[in-house]
Amino acid sequence: MKTITYRKKQYPPSLENKNELTDRLIKSLSKHSGYSEEDIKNSKSHRPAFWRKIAVYLLVEKYDWTMQGAADVFEQTAPNAYNGYKSIQRLANTDGKKHLVMPYVNQVYHDLTL
Repeated sequence: MKTITYRKKQYPPSLENKNELTDRLIKSLSKHSGYSEEDIKNSKSHRPAFWRKIAVYLLVEKYDWTMQGAADVFEQTAPNAYNGYKSIQRLANTDGKKHLVMPYVNQVYHDLTL
């Protein structure tokens, strides 16, 4: 017999340093991408979309944020954040394409952990 499990609704972690983490994340993305912090924060600008996807991936994967919490950082919807997360995850898990994304993910994560 198969057991069905239900997930409880999750909320973004209540971190005291949530704003500090997101500020450091955006500064690190700006440093590595060459885009301004304002361009990265602005969800209407499509040029730095790849870097926003990396940020969502890091927040969800490394810091256990929900999709909605990660989406709120960039004023996006949860489905948009999920699509970005899945695209980075797909690249990260494909052997022939890891090199396209993992160096950037590791650099930004390294900046956040210092």
